[in-house]
Amino acid sequence: MFQIRYKRSSRIKPSIDFTPLIDCAFTLIIFFAVSTTLISARTGMNLNLPEKSEVEPLQKHVQVSVKNGGGRDVAIFFEDLQVTPDTLGAMVAAKLSSEPDSAFMVAAEPEVLYDDVVRVIDIVNSSGGKKLALQLKQKDGD
Repeated sequence: MFQIRYKRSSRIKPSIDFTPLIDCAFTLIIFFAVSTTLISARTGMNLNLPEKSEVEPLQKHVQVSVKNGGGRDVAIFFEDLQVTPDTLGAMVAAKLSSEPDSAFMVAAEPEVLYDDVVRVIDIVNSSGGKKLALQLKQKDGD
């Protein structure tokens, strides 16, 4: 009788191929390096906010108020006169031409959105009003 002998094949050792892992890592590094260079710095207006609870009020200032006009609408007041955003810039420029050292106090009701307040501040600033102040609510108990 014949005996069949099978040749034993050598076992293949299991291994992990790191090439795809390295490719993914370098792809992510390149992606983040390129995307961080595309981020531009945000431009804005520097505001100096008070750091203590006691603030000296402005002696002479022009009051600019932003009030809730019902719903999403806001009402803007230049001193006691209601104005539109378009005429606010002209009013600020006219005030600065007669009194160049005018300071502007911007006050807003709590219901008014922050975007609307910033829009009013931008209008005053772009019209030449460089002396800006935000009206703060006094702390209770002071």
